[in-house]
Amino acid sequence: MSQPRLACVEELPVHEHHRPAVAVTIAFHQLCEAAADGAHLLVEHAITVAWVRRPPAWTHLDLAQFHETAQFFAYADLFHEAAHLRDIRHVEFLAARVQSALDANPLLHHHRTDRAGAEHTRPAARREAGGNATAGAR
Repeated sequence: MSQPRLACVEELPVHEHHRPAVAVTIAFHQLCEAAADGAHLLVEHAITVAWVRRPPAWTHLDLAQFHETAQFFAYADLFHEAAHLRDIRHVEFLAARVQSALDANPLLHHHRTDRAGAEHTRPAARREAGGNATAGAR
């Protein structure tokens, strides 16, 4: 019986800048196509769960925009985590990681100061209706 073929990063819908890290994860964990597809789907489901549970600061993003933002900024780390988890029962845990990754990314936030001098942070990925925060990423 032959061994399953290792997954190929080109077969996954991954932003170009994440391909090297995803390829390393595939090689290091020796993920076959089914395992890589499973990790990808776990990431996709976790992003959807994170969108459903997103805090008020992120409600301006629709599901597609939220997916695109999370994939663009955090996919490689989420894929690596999903390769370890390997089970849909961990989708809640990974969804929390999605939100943590987005909240911790300084590129997604801008600071403003209110009249009392208090600093506030909110997602800067807001775009006018129909806009895309990561246009041209793929």
